[in-house]
Amino acid sequence: MTFNVGDTVILASGGPVMTVEEVGDGYVHCTWFSKGAGDFEGPRSAQFDPAMLRASKPTPTAQNLPPIRMG
Repeated sequence: MTFNVGDTVILASGGPVMTVEEVGDGYVHCTWFSKGAGDFEGPRSAQFDPAMLRASKPTPTAQNLPPIRMG
């Protein structure tokens, strides 16, 4: 699978949704935000083999949500 900068991905084994920051020869550099328990909370990043990743489901944004009907 080919990834592009700005795509959202997830590890094939599961985990947080990550944003593709850079695509290189044989690697994809991703960033994500750690919200869990532990000694570190905040932005994180790492490089992964593309075979370890899959596209994540799109998350809703104001641009792709249906209009809200009032009344």
